Amino acid sequence: MADQSKTRHRSPAYPAIPLRKALERAKEFYSVQKQHAAPTTATVGIWGFGSKSSGGAQVISALKQYGLLSESGEGESRQLQLTDVALGIIRDEREPSPDRDAAIRKAALLPKIYAEMWKKWDGHLPAEATVKYFLTHERDYNETAIPDLIASYKDTVVFAKLAEPDKNPLAEGAPSPNQDGEIKTPPIQVTPSPKGVKIMEGERELTTGLLSKNASFRLIVSGDVGVKEIERLIAKLQLDKEILADPDGDESTSE
Repeated sequence: MADQSKTRHRSPAYPAIPLRKALERAKEFYSVQKQHAAPTTATVGIWGFGSKSSGGAQVISALKQYGLLSESGEGESRQLQLTDVALGIIRDEREPSPDRDAAIRKAALLPKIYAEMWKKWDGHLPAEATVKYFLTHERDYNETAIPDLIASYKDTVVFAKLAEPDKNPLAEGAPSPNQDGEIKTPPIQVTPSPKGVKIMEGERELTTGLLSKNASFRLIVSGDVGVKEIERLIAKLQLDKEILADPDGDESTSE
């Protein structure tokens, strides 16, 4: 009789790689197969995995969860093919391309757990202990899977520029896959609630993040922001840091 105490709990589905990496894998598939289907063994071979490699299976699962890959057939006849969403993103080489950006944002929240985390916290994750409790106690994930899940989610949010205002990827009609990777289109509506400083016309939120357990930041900018502007911002923050660290700048007095 098998020792049930050694049975490993299996976490619910989540992408093993962030969307950034998933699109790289999709492009590698496209460079060989274009829009045509390929057997599973040939597909994982494109990515350098063996036919029985768990890594290859994880990549396939991730691409399916992001809505980039579809499958047909079973067993030896199973075929994998890039979706129209993936083809649209890969083939759109315009700079800038609002259509491609919108497709990437939708793909970012197709994984069920990502959509839940985004909706629950409005794109701003709380303390890591809070996220961990939610994933383990409310969604039944293994503790060992949580660091990779959170890291992949954060990378995907940044890559897809989800924090930018007026870009809600969970608008009505956005597709979402079920546990089998099949994509359906139930209406989902999420309206992020405004927090902190109100964004004025012509401004946008460039990035957000945590500074400590009790402190966070939002970087609101206007106009074109490139490398030079970021370098100036870094220099300004460095100067502010030096001022705050200077003991002569302490305005407190004692009597």
